[in-house]
Amino acid sequence: MDGKPLGYKFKLINEACTRAVNKSLKPYGLTFSQISVLFFLDDNCSGRPVRLGEIENYFNLKHPTVVGIVERLESKGFVSTVTDSSDKRCTLVRTSEQTAEIREAIDRHRRYIDTILAQGLSSGERDILDAVLDRILANLAAAEQYLR
Repeated sequence: MDGKPLGYKFKLINEACTRAVNKSLKPYGLTFSQISVLFFLDDNCSGRPVRLGEIENYFNLKHPTVVGIVERLESKGFVSTVTDSSDKRCTLVRTSEQTAEIREAIDRHRRYIDTILAQGLSSGERDILDAVLDRILANLAAAEQYLR
């Protein structure tokens, strides 16, 4: 793998992580994308209903993509949707009790994947990796702003 572009390595890591997460979520009938949205709602919204646009902005996804994810989550009972009473054009999304019921199991899977990713790294190496990844994410965010 040495000599390969960093972007290519990140792509391979992302694909492998997505496959592993999707496999671990299969018993719940969920995908990586769906659980990401569920955790966003659960972690950041404190039970309040969220507009689809907030999800689109957070994940940098297009409206049809978010609508599809939310529709599948709703059909599985993980979220409910209502039309915003103050703006009929907006749909509001809220997690259901079913999300809370599976949260602990999904968190265990997430910690397991993190353990696999950090296998063989010392605590110091893990701290360095976290710092380097944070820097790369900041670089990408700055570049994205510049390219707009």
